[in-house]
Amino acid sequence: MAKSMEKTISAKLVVQQQLKAHNDFVQTVGNYLEEFFPGTHDYFDTKQINDTIELGIEKAHSHGIYGKNDICSFVCLMFTFLGNHFDVDPLYPWTQTILAKKNSPQQPTITASEKVALLWEKQQQLNANIFGPNSEYLNQVFKTFRSHALLAPFDDIQRPLKERIIKRLSMYYPDKYRQMDTQSVSNMIDEGFALCGNYNVNAENEICWYISLMFVLGSRFDIDPKYPVLSYLQEKKNLKNGELTEQLKLMVKHYLKSKLDSIRQLQNSTQKEIA
Repeated sequence: MAKSMEKTISAKLVVQQQLKAHNDFVQTVGNYLEEFFPGTHDYFDTKQINDTIELGIEKAHSHGIYGKNDICSFVCLMFTFLGNHFDVDPLYPWTQTILAKKNSPQQPTITASEKVALLWEKQQQLNANIFGPNSEYLNQVFKTFRSHALLAPFDDIQRPLKERIIKRLSMYYPDKYRQMDTQSVSNMIDEGFALCGNYNVNAENEICWYISLMFVLGSRFDIDPKYPVLSYLQEKKNLKNGELTEQLKLMVKHYLKSKLDSIRQLQNSTQKEIA
């Protein structure tokens, strides 16, 4: 009986130690995020950030990524323009190609660290073209999304909805649109139609806004812990006409402003270090 109790107590202590180590690691990643993306805690509360980190750890493990530094880098990718579910986003098929890489005669050893490094290399290349020098492209997108003109009805209503959405995306974020593969954009829109159907989002303007957010925040922003959109979508039947569109508009403005502020703070801190 005594030995049984000792085993039980020992097992509980091991679980407690593992839980503490896990929580400490989540805190470490959170601190690194604040350093790497200044102002993160100004826009997302602790629960949103921690839930995203937990999701990142789970996703990293599913791709065979277990090193703490690699997991930290993987989570940081989720806070870039790629979004939390970049590993399954139809807009970024190259992420799936990199994560699916296996040892081959041409490349006999491809490690988890190398996969994460490849993801960052590709992300950084896109980042320069999407944000622009001194974030001028991103700033222009922010101004565009603040414009009430985006709420205006579609023109060319005789054209298929998909064609009109593609036109809108190229207007909303032209610099990002130019970097995307045509087929990838098409696949993202098809996924958007399916998701809108699941959430009973039927008005053309709301569908356009929803898919626009997929383009800016990531295709599965609806289940991203950083954004409360899922509750709005699930309770759409209780929203008045136009309220969903307004909530989606506020969300993208919030995201763009957080990115701009983060980049500015990072630039200011870099300039201070140089000085």
